[in-house]
Amino acid sequence: MTQGLLLNSGVNLVVGIALLLAWNNVRSRRFSLWLGLSFVVQAFSPPAFLVWKTGTALWDAVGFWLLVTAASTSLTLWMIGAACLAGRPIGRGRIAIGLAGMITTGAITLHYDPRLAQTFGATLTTLAAIVRAKRATTAGRQARAGENVPRTARPGLVACRWRSA
Repeated sequence: MTQGLLLNSGVNLVVGIALLLAWNNVRSRRFSLWLGLSFVVQAFSPPAFLVWKTGTALWDAVGFWLLVTAASTSLTLWMIGAACLAGRPIGRGRIAIGLAGMITTGAITLHYDPRLAQTFGATLTTLAAIVRAKRATTAGRQARAGENVPRTARPGLVACRWRSA
């Protein structure tokens, strides 16, 4: 199991670094930055899981909170990147509320049952992907139809700057 978790961590790190390098080449495509950061942060989850399962009280607590924080932060960064790609940047206030909610819910579900916590994360990722894909498809359809689509709604061409709440 340890080798599989470390392989998972390595793959996430490589993908994250590749996305960050792609963003470095084309800085206007901010979604590469957010998705790259998401993968890099996700690379900390498998080692945090191993620390959590060491069996000593102190390391169990440290590993538990590292795992919850890494998973929640990674998912939040992924959603920011997906929102940028769809041309719908998320406001800072919503990001903070979402991150706090995910950490809280993640901690409760992970404490109750790790499989439930995995299901929770996978469900949120799937729902976010569906919503963002729908919005990106709509904006792309409008652009192809010649409608006046604001620059911020053009999928993949977004500067994706912070919006106020």
